[in-house]
Amino acid sequence: IWQTVWCEFVPAAGYITKLLPVADIKNNRVLIKPEANVLDRTEILQVNVVINVNQSKNCQFKNRISKTGSIGRFIPVKIPSECLLLWSPEEPSLYSLQAQLLNSKGEVVDSVDSYFAMREISSGFDDKGVPRPMLNSKFVFHVGTLDQGFWPDGIYTPPTDEALQYDIKAHKEMGFNMIRKHVKVEMKRWYYHCDRLGILVWQDIPAVVKQHPQSSAGEFLDEAERIVKMLSFHPSIVLWTVYNEGWGQPSDELATAAITAKLRGIDPTRLINSLSGINFNAVKPNYDIGVGSSIDIHHYPEPGRVKYNDFRFSVAGEYGGISYYIKDHSWDFKRCHGYGPDVESADKLITAYQNYQNQVGEISEGDSYGISASVYTEITDVETECNGLLTYDRIFKVEARKIYNINKQLVDKYAERFQQTDTDTSTTDEHGLNRDPVTKESGLFELKFF
Repeated sequence: IWQTVWCEFVPAAGYITKLLPVADIKNNRVLIKPEANVLDRTEILQVNVVINVNQSKNCQFKNRISKTGSIGRFIPVKIPSECLLLWSPEEPSLYSLQAQLLNSKGEVVDSVDSYFAMREISSGFDDKGVPRPMLNSKFVFHVGTLDQGFWPDGIYTPPTDEALQYDIKAHKEMGFNMIRKHVKVEMKRWYYHCDRLGILVWQDIPAVVKQHPQSSAGEFLDEAERIVKMLSFHPSIVLWTVYNEGWGQPSDELATAAITAKLRGIDPTRLINSLSGINFNAVKPNYDIGVGSSIDIHHYPEPGRVKYNDFRFSVAGEYGGISYYIKDHSWDFKRCHGYGPDVESADKLITAYQNYQNQVGEISEGDSYGISASVYTEITDVETECNGLLTYDRIFKVEARKIYNINKQLVDKYAERFQQTDTDTSTTDEHGLNRDPVTKESGLFELKFF
């Protein structure tokens, strides 16, 4: 069991089951949709939401904002402009939120403490007319890794909550601003840590490797719908990936388009990648069906080249796979393999990584392919896959700072163009995470499995 399981007593009249916050930045407001299980049908229950907006130095609004509405309907809450803090990987600002379930007498029957972020993700065009993913109406280049979320002792289950945070912090230490969570749904606490630490998440919908028989297509869609609904609370998630390399993809392109449209209808607030790796399309290889927010290519070891089209941005969805084996920190040293070149030292790994990221920078330009995001394979070794930047037991193979400096060049290239600069000059944030990491010892810990 890798998902969270718990038991709790609930009030006899009813209880809150879910909160869905949706940021409306243009109108300086958040829309909160509460859902509840009403057990006493004789009671007419309402929900009161209470928000603490006094989290900015410029905010002079000292009182909490309170507003009452109906179960199952969005409750709009206005945020004073001087109190508005936008969420980003650099500044993952979260507002505290309390929802109170009220009976007909106005008495609090149940209450839930939660949070939300003022964050919008969309597709748009840059100053050269190239389609790009927009974070709060500004283009941010997504530099990420493939993260499968495996652990040596628990497989899908991390040993501790500290371990659960470890890979996220490792990404931040190395200058990545995005994680592609590959064919796994993590426990919700992992997404909470992504929300508060500040990392963009691309979430895969897990699927079987082979094409779905017609009889199981309904089950896949049902699971996909439940995944999207379950995780839609989290502001760190900015993109859903429906299919990976044709795994489980229907051979009918209309079916793929229909499933993509169905999920986009459930969550219109996020981007959607219909097929990660169009060159592995189950309909026919190298065929772009033309749906979703992005066009995504997989290529090893060099990053693939696919040009944006119309309104969809282009993505180097998988590449890299540089293999560097550390004998005493390998699952099965004799069977170690990767998807890219084998190197014999940390310095050679850095050199190869620098080469690939330089290529990403070149093809990211609008007069080239206009790539807007890159997903390097991968963050950690996984059993006999030895192409991680960390070993399976989470030991850094290279100095974090060296990877950080390479990635920072790519992110800053567009941050400067669109005047996205971090004005905070402190070296650490409230979570003790170094903004200017030096080595693996800076704020991280070592996990021992072998």
